[in-house]
Amino acid sequence: MKRRIFAAVAALLMAAVGAVQLYSYVQRADQRATAGLETSEVLVVEAPIAEGTPADQLTELLGTKTLPAMAVAPGAATDLDQLTGLVANTPLQPGEQVITARFSDPAALDEGATRPVPKGMQEVSLMLDSQRALGGNVAPGDTVGAFFSVGGRTHQALHDVRVSRVQGGLEAAPAEESSDETPAPLPETGVMVTLVVSAANAAKIVYAAEHGTIWLSNEPTDAVAIDTPAITGTSVAR
Repeated sequence: MKRRIFAAVAALLMAAVGAVQLYSYVQRADQRATAGLETSEVLVVEAPIAEGTPADQLTELLGTKTLPAMAVAPGAATDLDQLTGLVANTPLQPGEQVITARFSDPAALDEGATRPVPKGMQEVSLMLDSQRALGGNVAPGDTVGAFFSVGGRTHQALHDVRVSRVQGGLEAAPAEESSDETPAPLPETGVMVTLVVSAANAAKIVYAAEHGTIWLSNEPTDAVAIDTPAITGTSVAR
């Protein structure tokens, strides 16, 4: 009987030692992942946040994470005070970095929510990786340009397109073991962007998405739309 008790106690001690060693290994791996790299602490979403949620109600829904500087999204918030008086203008999902462009003045959000799709226009959604959607730093109410690459040609096909909805965005990059010479990888996440366009332009977007690639640019409403020629493999090398 005593032998069995001794064996059980020994097993528990070994399990405890193993757990401590595993925790220490993970901590060391996190430290090695950021060793020699400039880092920054950013806010990240820890629980789903609904559109319209005031920033002063986010304390229990957000956390912080230390990331390599190159993995920090443009406009990422580092302190909740940066969002004082604002509300989320799009749903936010766990793992996303908190980007200031995803928050707006409540009055502006109400105005956008009540603004219908203009007559003769329609909405079309695109699933883009973050680099094709301004690094994920795009928000409802923004206006963008759209570049299509199809059949070996790239051309800015659309100007001054209104963004009506955004879902997803940059997630916090995982802490992975890396050497000083190997930068931590940027997160690979998708951004669902909904655009308000004419039926003809919706058809162009769908075709480009099906048969090529699409990149969005930041094109404010006061930007001058210039019809530039299409770029090919030959012209880009000139």
